[in-house]
Amino acid sequence: MSLVAYKEFARRSYGSLQRPRYDVISKRLEKDPYRDLLEELERLGEVEDVTDLNCDVAFAWKIRSGEFGVVARLSVVGPYAAVFRLHADGYETGESVTEGSWGEQDRRVIAAIEGAGFRILGSEELEQRMKINFPECDKSASIYQIFFSGE
Repeated sequence: MSLVAYKEFARRSYGSLQRPRYDVISKRLEKDPYRDLLEELERLGEVEDVTDLNCDVAFAWKIRSGEFGVVARLSVVGPYAAVFRLHADGYETGESVTEGSWGEQDRRVIAAIEGAGFRILGSEELEQRMKINFPECDKSASIYQIFFSGE
């Protein structure tokens, strides 16, 4: 996907790329917009909310079923998700579900997330940078920062 589409979603959500605002995004988070998806994921495995309390732009859920495990990050800035494999010890590996081969349980989680209207972004997309004036980012930030961490 081109940076043009990412910029459009970021501009709509933050109000401006020069002076980004979080208040509209925070209101979306408060409305719990992904409740239906969460209920579907809970049918696929044990779900734990691991959203950082300081994150104003996305939800994060660990989803486990036996040896299987992922962390799904769901943006409220745009219709994007980032899904990473969990290590057997429970920490996020940084390995995107868009890379490598995955089992049936992985495919079910991916299908549920995509079925809810999200596009799952891979590592290359998440590393792309665009201009935005976040205080700590020196006038540009990665797609991951813009859609999943807000800093």
